[in-house]
Amino acid sequence: MELKSLPLVSIVVPVYRAEHAIARCIESILNQTHQNLELILIDDGSPDRCGEICDAYAAKDQRIRVIHTPNRGVSSARNQGLECAQGDYLLFVDSDDWIEQNHVEVLLPVDDEDLVYGGTKLFRNGVLFDIRTPSAYVATREEWIQDYDGFCASGRNIFFIHPCYRLSVIREHNLRFDTKISCGEDGMFNVSFLKYSQKIRYSETSTYCYEDGDDTSDSLSHKFRPQYIQAKIAQCKTVEDMTQKKEYALRWTGWKGTFRHYGKWVTFHDGIHKEEAVRAIKTAYRTEYFRECIPYIRKNGYMDQKVESFFMRYWLHPLYQPCYSVIAALSKIKRLIIRK
Repeated sequence: MELKSLPLVSIVVPVYRAEHAIARCIESILNQTHQNLELILIDDGSPDRCGEICDAYAAKDQRIRVIHTPNRGVSSARNQGLECAQGDYLLFVDSDDWIEQNHVEVLLPVDDEDLVYGGTKLFRNGVLFDIRTPSAYVATREEWIQDYDGFCASGRNIFFIHPCYRLSVIREHNLRFDTKISCGEDGMFNVSFLKYSQKIRYSETSTYCYEDGDDTSDSLSHKFRPQYIQAKIAQCKTVEDMTQKKEYALRWTGWKGTFRHYGKWVTFHDGIHKEEAVRAIKTAYRTEYFRECIPYIRKNGYMDQKVESFFMRYWLHPLYQPCYSVIAALSKIKRLIIRK
């Protein structure tokens, strides 16, 4: 098949302080099995050699465009890429991550989908392993908006910013990332996109490789965000406004994400933000908006979620893991006995 007969895919990469990884990222994109693509590199005022490296690659490959801007943050950089993208479809890749050779091919729509999600691999301590792989799922707008809990369950633990978007939907509705919020902006963008999506799909293939980094990383995942809980609530409320019902599974996911974010600042980081993080955790346990999802989880959640829901108090939650381990072991023994 001739290159021009294939859909053009725009890939936007916001670049900031990724001198050690940007070459790996760029080369993984240029070496895709789907070759009809444009790579838009947004140098977000990076103080290192990133801009120079990007320009060097652009000089060798006409598919690359480099845009140098003052530092305004990742949302502004992504919006800049949206303004420039000319493809049929759009993907984002973070500058310290990379994608496997068939990533674009796997995420391209096969039956007129507007949005296609894939799984994610995590690179940590020199090891690459699957961590976020959704279940196969295809649904029309009417189907997923009626069963958003099922939609979330099928995509349990996917990363928000790595799907393939139909670019015409973004253009038609002038969708952009909110530059006023510092966390959860990717989730909010996807909810805005879903509002106008007629069909979505989850792929069971994991081809996006996420660099976990370390405590010195400039990634938002390695920064303390005191407003994290407010961002999660805002995201959940936006979905509930769209579906016109309470989405308890989504609330649970947002609640647990809040604990994970604040919790690591209590345990690690040499005590930086520790007192503030403890206060935030206590507030999160008491937040009634999230606590309303507990009855639903006890009835419909996975076994681990059901067990954990009985320990959702600050002083009681440390008992969850040992209790769950015992219950899981007993369940395994029971299954072995039944088989015999």
